[in-house]
Amino acid sequence: MGLWRRYLDWRRRHVAALELTSDGFRLAHGRASQVVAWQDIRQITAFKRDLYAFDCICLLLATPDGVIEVNEQMAGFVAFREAMEAHFGFAPTWYIQIMTPVFEPTPLHLYRHPDFAEPTA
Repeated sequence: MGLWRRYLDWRRRHVAALELTSDGFRLAHGRASQVVAWQDIRQITAFKRDLYAFDCICLLLATPDGVIEVNEQMAGFVAFREAMEAHFGFAPTWYIQIMTPVFEPTPLHLYRHPDFAEPTA
C-alpha cells in the first residue's frame, strides 16, 4: 500500500467531515455518522478555542438528542456555515465578531428556538 493510500485511509478514520443533506447535515467521523435536520436544532452558540498558536471557531448545536460540536477545522465547514446562515437567517458577520479580539473568549448566541428551554442542573 502506497503512502498516499495510507494517508487517505488514516484521514477517513480520523478527520471529521460535514456534508450537507437536503434538510440539514451529516457529521461523519470515521465509521460513525450522525444526521441532523435543521428543524431539530434548538440553539446555536458560537465560541472559539484558544489553541495557543491560533484560535479555532466552534459551534455548539443543541438538539433533542444532545449537543453537537462542530468546528472550522472539519472538512465541509464553509459550506455547512453558509447553509446554516441561510437557513436560520443570520448574517455572516458573526464569524468576524467571534474572531476578534484574538485569544479572548467571545461566546455568541446565534439562534434559539422559541420553544427551547435550557436544562436545569
